[in-house]
Amino acid sequence: MKIQNGAFALVGSACSEKAIVMFFVTYPKQPYPLLGPFLKSPDVELGRLSIRSPGVVVEACPVKSLDELPCICAELHGRTLRALTAHQEVAND
Repeated sequence: MKIQNGAFALVGSACSEKAIVMFFVTYPKQPYPLLGPFLKSPDVELGRLSIRSPGVVVEACPVKSLDELPCICAELHGRTLRALTAHQEVAND
């Protein structure tokens, strides 16, 4: 274990560097995000493209600090979306 942000964190945690922005895929007529959170902008861009709607936008939300659980969830969202889009590309070929 090591000290990260003044608290103990497991070595090799999902947020190895300090994340300052979380990304969401939103639609103006929906009161909540359609997809997210994501830590990386390429992942959220894949999410935006997978929705296939012209009104979908990417929203970046700055955060002051992140615990390990939101980091793990955001990383898993990105992995899941990458796997789904890779599967769709294989199915379309």
